[in-house]
Amino acid sequence: MQRRKARAALQWAVLWHCWLLLVGSGVRSQIVNQTTIFKALLRQEEPTPPGKVEVLAYAPGFEKARTDADLAQLYRDNLGPDLAPFRRVGGIAIQEFKDFVASFNEAVPKHELGEGNAGLVVVRNGSVQVHWLRGADNHWRFACIKAAVESARSLKFPDSAFIVNIDDFPICREGRCPLPVFTNYKKWRDGGNLDTNEVLFPVFNHHYEDLYVFPWERKRPKAFMRASQQGCMPANSSRAVLAVTSEYHPRQLDLGITRIDGSDKHFLKFRFSKASFVSIEDHAKWKYLLSADGCVAQTRLVKVMLANSVVIKEESDWIEYYYRSLKPWKHYAPFRAGSDAGDQVIALVEHLEANDKKARAMAAEAQHWAYR
Repeated sequence: MQRRKARAALQWAVLWHCWLLLVGSGVRSQIVNQTTIFKALLRQEEPTPPGKVEVLAYAPGFEKARTDADLAQLYRDNLGPDLAPFRRVGGIAIQEFKDFVASFNEAVPKHELGEGNAGLVVVRNGSVQVHWLRGADNHWRFACIKAAVESARSLKFPDSAFIVNIDDFPICREGRCPLPVFTNYKKWRDGGNLDTNEVLFPVFNHHYEDLYVFPWERKRPKAFMRASQQGCMPANSSRAVLAVTSEYHPRQLDLGITRIDGSDKHFLKFRFSKASFVSIEDHAKWKYLLSADGCVAQTRLVKVMLANSVVIKEESDWIEYYYRSLKPWKHYAPFRAGSDAGDQVIALVEHLEANDKKARAMAAEAQHWAYR
């Protein structure tokens, strides 16, 4: 009895101390309240739905793209628009490229949130060399490019040289890149570049080879998310808003944050409880899978599309190299960022539940597209 009373007193002391810290913090006091703290501490996670997800390299009716002709539409939707500003009669002169490489560090400042790492990739006789233009660490993205080129058996890469920005954040602002610079993420709006003009290419550490299959009728009919809250994200990011909303609506939502980084770490951990890790393949056990932006676009969008579940995706300006080929209500159900993001997702779950046949068809369309 004494131990129980002591534990209860300690819990109240911690809650009261946290409340005093949070109440006087301006904007923060508007989005934190005692109920949120109680719900975060008392939240009980449901166990992962029982059963085994099939991980398949191939299934009847699924086809992979094998040739440039198979990928022609992807190129037209994405690579073509990115390269359009750089197309010119006679191509790019070697001296022009040399001058850009020589002046790159001064001409193209790093992003205020990025580390500024960038390099010149030279492909010659099927091997890759990297010459650092800014930064000098053995970055995994360059290692992935090198492995992709040098391990290719059926493809012959032409001798070439190109500049790669390996930060998450784009850097070619205000026309500072007269020649193409390759990057993983940028902003795009109304059919044109927003702020920067890089050329997008894949994030090579994700492999989209396998299908994740779980019986539709056995999937848990909730919106599901496991994601991180990173230091470069605002405290009211879509992920944080969704995680808080999930505390209040456990019947429709299971939206969790597995890791919190950055200066808001101690503040955010009292808005919601951290969720347990769930593997990508086990995501297929939920009927609706959330994709919400992090610092930039969520890299694993295609991963969750490979599960036979409906993807509920945040509509934003951040894109990856394939995003412009995706269509709302064909490949995913859209929602917008904002304080009502959780309410939007609840409404989508209710709509999809009421239209199960259409939801299942959308999940199948997304899975076939992602596998190809």
